[in-house]
Amino acid sequence: MLEVARYYTDPVQSGAASPSRTSVSLDGRFVVVSNRDTGSITKIAANESDCVDKNNDATIQTSKDKGQLLPYAQEECILWTTKLTMNNHQWGPRATTFGLPEWNVEECAYENEKVWVGYMISPTAAQMARLSSYTGEIEVKVDIPNFPLYGSYSPYGAAVDPEGNIWTSAVTHRAAIKIDVKTLEVKRWDSPDADAHYGITIDAGGRVWFANYGGHGGHGGVSFFDPKTELWKVIPGTTGNLWRSVAADDKGRIWVSNNGGPFGCGLLEIDGDTETITNFHTFAQCGTPVGVGLDGKGMIWMIDYNGWTWQMDPVTFEKKQLPVANVHYTYSDFTGSGLSGIVPQ
Repeated sequence: MLEVARYYTDPVQSGAASPSRTSVSLDGRFVVVSNRDTGSITKIAANESDCVDKNNDATIQTSKDKGQLLPYAQEECILWTTKLTMNNHQWGPRATTFGLPEWNVEECAYENEKVWVGYMISPTAAQMARLSSYTGEIEVKVDIPNFPLYGSYSPYGAAVDPEGNIWTSAVTHRAAIKIDVKTLEVKRWDSPDADAHYGITIDAGGRVWFANYGGHGGHGGVSFFDPKTELWKVIPGTTGNLWRSVAADDKGRIWVSNNGGPFGCGLLEIDGDTETITNFHTFAQCGTPVGVGLDGKGMIWMIDYNGWTWQMDPVTFEKKQLPVANVHYTYSDFTGSGLSGIVPQ
């Protein structure tokens, strides 16, 4: 329960980059962070063995803790930063995810790893770009036709299905959008319900789950889309709330953070098999919980915008709080659990 490192994600270093969406690689060694206001994405290594000795002094210069925050140019665990679009908050990259890498049996290692990220190139034109995870080079740009807009925000969330395809959505809109990673074909389905998508995740069965934000004409419930049947469903009893982030674990449970409404502040637990509410978990201190993710031991983590994160045991429901200074706004796959949940372990 200790913060072990902290990094600048953009050369600006003033906070103007407004980093938000994150994604952790399937092997847990790397993170990519998208900077909304400077239109860029940055990759950082978690282990010194993956960092680069840029000044050739035989030592890796890197942050050891939050008190040793190094300047961007000196941090040798920052591997690359790629510019995607102009400096514009609404247009900046949001939907962010590592793709499914290929498994090399002989080398016992993942390879051909990609990063996908969504952004706007004009008030009415959105793209998802595929980048090489190793160099940050943009390999392909996929146009998303007739992108549904809310205040001209870019594609909002991203998730990977068991076939490796990329799914994205538009904030407080009903659309579910899939990019076929082999053909680059883009398909879209709109919910017949008053969905207002915010968070997105995909379970092991391929169902695409949405945390829906109440208001903006939305029902404020938790919903999913099943690509096999092309049917939508809103989980009974979940409407009228301000759901933010959603995560699926390997036992079929769905975890959703809430900021207000009938449930109040806390974390909803859904049985994905029966598609019913199991529990709603409250916390001793709860401000604006946003991000939800699972670590390698199955523990639930919930990031609160107000300056802390909670760890909860999904069996005993024991809760531990970790203060994390400053404002943290991320609800994407900050632990890599989204990828590991769809890959047989």
